[in-house]
Amino acid sequence: MRLNSRKEYANEAISQFIDVENREVSVAALNDPDLYELELERIFAKAWLMIGHETEIPNVGDYVVRLMGEDQVIVARAADGQVHVSLNVCPHRAMHVCLSDSGNARVHKCIYHGWAFRPDGSFIGAPIEREQMHGNIKTKEQLGLKKARVQLYGGLVFATWNHDGPSLDEWFGDMKFYYDMLFCRTDNGLEVLGPPQRLTIDANWKTAGEQSACDGFHTLTLHGSVIDIGAMGGEADTEHESAPAMYGINLSGNGHSLRCIAADTSWALAHGKGDLTPEERLEAFPLRA
Repeated sequence: MRLNSRKEYANEAISQFIDVENREVSVAALNDPDLYELELERIFAKAWLMIGHETEIPNVGDYVVRLMGEDQVIVARAADGQVHVSLNVCPHRAMHVCLSDSGNARVHKCIYHGWAFRPDGSFIGAPIEREQMHGNIKTKEQLGLKKARVQLYGGLVFATWNHDGPSLDEWFGDMKFYYDMLFCRTDNGLEVLGPPQRLTIDANWKTAGEQSACDGFHTLTLHGSVIDIGAMGGEADTEHESAPAMYGINLSGNGHSLRCIAADTSWALAHGKGDLTPEERLEAFPLRA
């Protein structure tokens, strides 16, 4: 696909893959390579992306390496105590600066030519300082790693390459009410207790997104075996007996979507009983000190 035809392709893709009248999306939209490249450019390069939690990097120098689309970034706690997100690509010869998934480093040094950077992405220097290996056309301030725009929300780290775009609150829109219920409901917030589980799935990102966001109906069949053995099911003789996770309300707005499931249903799924009092719930799942 030629770059000068992206706009034409985008218009064609909408008419080709999306049937607005019947509210249907073609399966081809899930694996079309040209559409995927367009999504990397127009979605992942511009949207606010959740890439971690601040409790993963509590100390100065702590870092984790994550993905924004297909771009590796370093999420690090700098000397100023702030969280910074920098592209994990040396501006000299495009090598990865950080080669580990996580750790603590006050300096990130490229293994190719030794260019060094602080956790906030700023350039420190390069070997052979006197000979100006880094050149004299740009100042040191101009030689840092490419920086993303960062905002914390409920301890979650969001980043975007769109420095002139909407704020995170504007991007959330009306859906922020529901996110507040999930991530901002306690005084001390949430805490990450371990490294992330990583799965490699040979599928387009929209497949997982659609399953997680608004498809509760597959639980009855796809997860039927889990229900049969009693590992996911509610109380007998109730509306939640067979597949409690199937019941809920699909919510969407401003490009976001999620399923809102009644508290009793969620407790029936997790504990086998839905009508527990608040005291009984605290006893069953005590808060961590």
